[in-house]
Amino acid sequence: MNRQNKTYDSVEAGSGINRPTVKAWRHKNHPNLESISAVLGFLNFEFVPIPRERALPDSIREALKPIADLLRLEMRDAVGFAFEIAYRQPGRST
Repeated sequence: MNRQNKTYDSVEAGSGINRPTVKAWRHKNHPNLESISAVLGFLNFEFVPIPRERALPDSIREALKPIADLLRLEMRDAVGFAFEIAYRQPGRST
């Protein structure tokens, strides 16, 4: 919000999530998926879950390992990059 010069009031107006709710996320409570998605969408972000390495099938993990090694990446970073690339492919289902 700060980087985009957005106020709590503008976030409330743009996302439909009440100002006190968003303010409370900083110190008290945690947002639900619907609320955080609404606020992130207003701020031009997407909420995209990225699987952890252990959630991948062995065949994908094994195929990704040489790429991670070549690029000197931790596997978690290689998984993140691979899913970011796959998510951004044209024609994917939304």
